[in-house]
Amino acid sequence: MGCQSLSCLPADMSRLVNLCYLDFSNTKVTEMPLQICELKRLQHLEPAFLVDHNGGRNIKDLGNLQDLRGSFWIKNIENIINVGDVSKAKLKDKRHITCLRLEWCGETDDSEKSRVVLEKLQPHTNVQDLRIWNYQGTGFPSWIGHHSFSHIVSLYLLNCKNCYLLPSLGQLPSLKDLNIWGLEMVERIGDEFYSCSSTSIGSSSMINTPVPFKSLEILYLGDLRELREWKEWSLMMGGDVGGSEGTGAFPQLRKLSLRECPNINGACLPCNLPSSTTLQIFSGCQQVVASLQSHQLPWLGELQLIRCSELESFPPQGGLPTNIHTIQILGCEKLESLAKKGWPSNLKSLEICDCKNLFMDVGSFPEEGQLPTTLTCLKLESLPKLKTLNGKALRDMVCLQQLTIDDCRGVQCLVEEGLPDSLSELNIIWCNSLIKRCQRDTGEDWPKIAHIPHIEITAGKSFQY
Repeated sequence: MGCQSLSCLPADMSRLVNLCYLDFSNTKVTEMPLQICELKRLQHLEPAFLVDHNGGRNIKDLGNLQDLRGSFWIKNIENIINVGDVSKAKLKDKRHITCLRLEWCGETDDSEKSRVVLEKLQPHTNVQDLRIWNYQGTGFPSWIGHHSFSHIVSLYLLNCKNCYLLPSLGQLPSLKDLNIWGLEMVERIGDEFYSCSSTSIGSSSMINTPVPFKSLEILYLGDLRELREWKEWSLMMGGDVGGSEGTGAFPQLRKLSLRECPNINGACLPCNLPSSTTLQIFSGCQQVVASLQSHQLPWLGELQLIRCSELESFPPQGGLPTNIHTIQILGCEKLESLAKKGWPSNLKSLEICDCKNLFMDVGSFPEEGQLPTTLTCLKLESLPKLKTLNGKALRDMVCLQQLTIDDCRGVQCLVEEGLPDSLSELNIIWCNSLIKRCQRDTGEDWPKIAHIPHIEITAGKSFQY
């Protein structure tokens, strides 16, 4: 481990028959030692089992390593030529492996062979964390998503570019974290994703279908560039999409993250998610942002915009759904303006961070009447163009309890009108001029903030009053 010049493991390592732990992380090793199958007591192999370039024949050596446990990673799966060798790996018998990573590191033009190889790499049903990288097949084998894998909590399908359908994952009873990235051929999320029958709507077989994704809390969809349709499970069931919470798929969902999905909009998103679900939007999802108001999402409680490179103004024309209570705008470098209208009428918390060009023209925030009076928390961080706070607008925020000004060095002083009487917490961080003016008793702005119960001023060290 950490021997950066090491390029190969000792040829006679097979003599270490009592070896339990082998770690060659941060080395230049590209092949496993010969006769690794003799290390029958090996429990931990880090960072990965490397399938050799000689047709991948060493994959069968895994058959003897029955005591492997914890996290296990198989790399260079594309080297396997004889698919019959894969069955000899006996991955299905290794009951102590709880985290399995399978990775194709190179291209192959035989998608069917890739599918058969993955079929034969089926792990034991005790696996809890499964991650598949660069799989070359056009479809997934049936074991992925089978309900017998009742312990899977986390599942990642990454860069499986040839797959045109998502696997049936809805009946994994313990699945909490699902990450699907880089399935560029997928055009729709349909019945197959939920594990629903294709029987006509209203049939008894569909009525008795268990609720899909009953434990899922986080769903991340990224780099699905052809995705245009997301079929609603409750629609397939013949139910009312506007029904009560928990009646559709994803009854426990807390966060839905989207990135580089340019062909979907608000109308594509499920309608019947749990209330106050967070929608996290990264770059490449401009249609979703633009259509939030025209496609009401009653479940949307928190909206996070993170590094949305195409975002120039916000909120979008037409405004935002009134049910949003929290908004975070983070790292949107092209964002130049915040609209005066269109903010959710029930907004409680607003955080704006690391938007380099925001307030370039006005230099002041907020405008009078711009933000709803329901706001209780406002955080402004790393906004170099911000010069002043609008005192009149702040005084109108009669519910504001927490104000944070962090690394906004253009702000030289606090507002003449003083801060709202409702404020119970003020944090000033890395704002040199403000820090000097807000020193207890002696600072010029101290009288404006003396009424606030909790004040924290931080510049290298924290001063709490």
